[in-house]
Amino acid sequence: MGDKIEIRSYWQDVMNQYSASGQTQKQFCEANGISFKKFKYHRYQIIPPATSKLMKTKPSKQFTEIKIKSEPSLNMIKIKYPNGCECYLPFELPKETLTAILKEVSTC
Repeated sequence: MGDKIEIRSYWQDVMNQYSASGQTQKQFCEANGISFKKFKYHRYQIIPPATSKLMKTKPSKQFTEIKIKSEPSLNMIKIKYPNGCECYLPFELPKETLTAILKEVSTC
């Protein structure tokens, strides 16, 4: 039983070091002589996949310009992200729905 606790404690320390490193997972593993497969296995044991991305991603404190484009055949709100992705939303969306969508995508 003690071995499991020690192993988990070791990998928790490794994950903390990785988070502070600013490196990709592969870069961190190579720099520290850690098997990438073992790293990923233990990472998902300690930090489940659903929260893993959220732990690494820091929300932006900066707004990106949103251009609203109205065309006769396309009454949509167009949101263009810095990575080039575009999101189209209908003008008729209720304010609460639009607010919820913008809050959610601001964490991506």
